[in-house]
Amino acid sequence: MLIYGLVLSWSIFAKPSKIASESETAILYTTFKKYILNISEHNKLAPTFCVLLLLFVQAILINQISIKQKLFPKINYLAGMCFLLFTSIFINKIELSAALTVSPILVWILSKLCGLQNATDPKKLLFNIGLIYGVASLIYQPSLIFLFVILFALLITRPFRLTEWVLLLLGGVTPYYFIVSWLFLSEKRIDHFIPSFKINVPTVDFIGWETFACVLILLILLYSMYSIHINMRKLLVQSRNSWTIIFFCFFISTFIPFFSISDNVSNWIYIACPLAIISAATFLYINQKWVIIGLHWVLVILSIFIGYFYMLK
Repeated sequence: MLIYGLVLSWSIFAKPSKIASESETAILYTTFKKYILNISEHNKLAPTFCVLLLLFVQAILINQISIKQKLFPKINYLAGMCFLLFTSIFINKIELSAALTVSPILVWILSKLCGLQNATDPKKLLFNIGLIYGVASLIYQPSLIFLFVILFALLITRPFRLTEWVLLLLGGVTPYYFIVSWLFLSEKRIDHFIPSFKINVPTVDFIGWETFACVLILLILLYSMYSIHINMRKLLVQSRNSWTIIFFCFFISTFIPFFSISDNVSNWIYIACPLAIISAATFLYINQKWVIIGLHWVLVILSIFIGYFYMLK
């Protein structure tokens, strides 16, 4: 998968990624951004390697969700493949940003939510989920919307127990408690990290081939949703619940870019995570191998062609 991702993202080395010029005020991201800016002064490829690393980590986590939750009848790595393939098409528009930085953390939370129904110590797991969620919100404030996914997963996988909900809440506020304490003892202002939202209609400038790729991915998504629905009865109850969480996560993630303060393509990156898991069904359930091979190579050629176009700009 690493070689596959590097080959598809070849153009990012010819035209290195940049650090997004966004006014994101989340305290953990501003600290991380200053650190990367200092490194990039000596090595211009530092943001590029960060982008590739973050994308590869997400691909690995997505595969783990697919395999551990038995979302498909047999073990495969198609979810990770779809993620790397889809993101490679838009790799030259992806910049190192708060949204990209927090995306692997949200995928990690999604993985824990899918495993919540089989947890031997759910109280500990819920506190950890809340803790990770709190850290994520201190990196990228629009990720607070992911709370809907957490609550939804808790509702469908666990009977209502007040102590579990309280532990989840305590985990979420714990990072804020330590940050506020540190700022107070340091006599620094605390208002700059208080979450603030501003509804923004994102605009993305796509070339014609990128638009065609989006249409093709949409068709793959629709067929995958149909295939999953048809084969849902063959899966275990736990796997069905995991699919429900993933579909709801995909629905909620489409709203995250509308609460971002920038129009960077990276704000849409988290949508690619549940999208890739769902889209893997197309490459698994189509019986005609020539259709699967043809579809894959059309996307690969699009990725290479679009990368070559941006390299010449």
